[in-house]
Amino acid sequence: MKADAHIQIDKSFTRAIASVVGAQASNVLASKLLVESAFFEVTPLPDDEYQFTVKADRQGLLQGAALFPADDDKPFARASVTVLGVERSSDLASKLVAESAFFEVTPFPNGLYLFAVKVDRKSLLPFTESLPAH
Repeated sequence: MKADAHIQIDKSFTRAIASVVGAQASNVLASKLLVESAFFEVTPLPDDEYQFTVKADRQGLLQGAALFPADDDKPFARASVTVLGVERSSDLASKLVAESAFFEVTPFPNGLYLFAVKVDRKSLLPFTESLPAH
């Protein structure tokens, strides 16, 4: 992860975005965000780069990563699954990173995590349910 990056926040969406290079670095960051019960999205980019989006009030969790302003939200149909426990969630996040899948994670109380992927990648999730675009 890049050090000493300037943090920028897109105030219209109140999100912070960090870009990391390499599957290992993205797995470490995804695990950290899961442990912290942070909402986040991951977008795989060319050249083994992964873009992480978090709510602006959690930007400190991206410390050490290169941060960029957020782009416009693009609605898309989603498939989702709820996972219990940080370890299982971390395993699923690692799988999705390895498959270069865009995904988002919403934490809930009691160790539940809602994973959502684009509907065309739903085969990557166990027991999925399609959700409409938002």
